[in-house]
Amino acid sequence: MDEIIINSKKLTQKLIVGKFKKSKINHYYQNGIKPWIIARFFDYKEKYNKTPFLKNIRLLTKSDVKNSKFNIRLYALNENGEPKNYIYDKNIVGIAKKGKKITEIDISKLNIEFPEKGFFIAIEWLIIEENKYEYKYTMQGSRKK
Repeated sequence: MDEIIINSKKLTQKLIVGKFKKSKINHYYQNGIKPWIIARFFDYKEKYNKTPFLKNIRLLTKSDVKNSKFNIRLYALNENGEPKNYIYDKNIVGIAKKGKKITEIDISKLNIEFPEKGFFIAIEWLIIEENKYEYKYTMQGSRKK
């Protein structure tokens, strides 16, 4: 029988990639009746060898709906540096609390390693009934709502 080497997943160190400050973000993306996806690229750095597994995804959310749901997609990149194939091909559902919050999604159990070419984290807004939010507004120069 050939030799087999098994490495354990070490959780003693952690490294935060793509830091942000909640107070510095003043612009948000919103959707209406059409679903869409927005992504951010994370480039690989040699120092990630010490902490290769992804643990959490943190993002700033602003929701008018209690516990709105969104989907996270992880993409590899193609030869042009654009999102291509899934790194993880199942839904990773995030839940945004009502208000402006830092939303954290634990992905440690998925055992995803940081790809050496980098990768995209994409957020997909879900057009589902429980995310529905209706509001009224008055047109400028009119009394109608």
